[in-house]
Amino acid sequence: MVQLRGLVVSSKTLKIFPSEKEIDDAIKGALTNQSWQREVWIGAARLLDRSDLEDDLRSPRANSGRQMLYLDTLFTTCDRRSTGLRIYYH
Repeated sequence: MVQLRGLVVSSKTLKIFPSEKEIDDAIKGALTNQSWQREVWIGAARLLDRSDLEDDLRSPRANSGRQMLYLDTLFTTCDRRSTGLRIYYH
């Protein structure tokens, strides 16, 4: 989590937000620092149906469904980048 500074009050200015350079430096630091835990969140809502997905997993042709192919691609891509993946769905 990027920590943003709070209010800094001086006699002439009121500083609420960090400068563009400070934000840019914080983001670049987070992306290049290997110790940060990265995670992708996907809100799939009704695009993925849990019961259909479970049926696909139980069937003998588990890897033939489009949902399985899509999920496998997502997990593989995230795994290659050492990034967690969470999918929120119906």
